[in-house]
Amino acid sequence: MNIRRILNNTRNIDHLIRAKKRQQDDLINSALRAPVLNPDKVQNSVKNITEERNLKIAELGREIEQDIIELEEEKLKVSRRIKGLDDYLERAVLEYRYVNIMSWDDIEEEVGLTKPYLYKVHEKAIRSLIKAQKDSKR
Repeated sequence: MNIRRILNNTRNIDHLIRAKKRQQDDLINSALRAPVLNPDKVQNSVKNITEERNLKIAELGREIEQDIIELEEEKLKVSRRIKGLDDYLERAVLEYRYVNIMSWDDIEEEVGLTKPYLYKVHEKAIRSLIKAQKDSKR
């Protein structure tokens, strides 16, 4: 797969992870808002509906957690590729941009270098990743 596409995809993965975590929070809040029923005073049908709802909430929670784990694993793969670079500045720029999902302005402020120079470092880092990918296929 194209290195640029892989790196750009990490931004989308990060958005998706945040969306999944929001779903998880909503699910937890929904479960907390559910009325607590006294089993001695509740008819079986209401008790069964509440139990069914709780089971569905738990199942959805497990699915969301599994999705998050898989997405974070994809992001970890990208991070490992970046860590394979020898140049520390190249690694820093790519990690800020694609792992930490920082804007160019924020990276410029963090690193203390101009954006045009950061763009050059970024392009050199991309070329290094492409070369490393080609070398690993040999």
